[in-house]
Amino acid sequence: RDAGTAAPAGRRRRYNLTLDPERGAGPHAPMFRSDIWAAAFLRRNNDLGRACVLVRRGDPIAGQILIEIDHLDGTRSLYMPAPAIGRNDAERVFQLRFDRATPEQVAARIAREVDFDPDIWVLSLDLRHGDPGLLVG
Repeated sequence: RDAGTAAPAGRRRRYNLTLDPERGAGPHAPMFRSDIWAAAFLRRNNDLGRACVLVRRGDPIAGQILIEIDHLDGTRSLYMPAPAIGRNDAERVFQLRFDRATPEQVAARIAREVDFDPDIWVLSLDLRHGDPGLLVG
């Protein structure tokens, strides 16, 4: 098909990209691709002067994302995806699994998650204190 030719009306897919529940974003509203979300998170934090790096690249479309926070005092925190049961939003929501734990504990948990799901992304952020900029639920 020519790039300038539109698909027939009966075959066209429509996706509701709004996050507003009053406008119809239901439980199956599309979420940003993992690679786009990870790139935006990396860029935003690096632009703020925080060192943020990609530790492990996962599935570009639907890989789960883990955020490891290095507090630069010998402790680390780990944010993991929150369960999506009962939520009807299209945003990535995280939960704090480890708060200021030893690096070994966090590394062991990440290794277990990677063994279970090899499509996982891991991002690492150096942050002494402050908000990592994640939606936590």
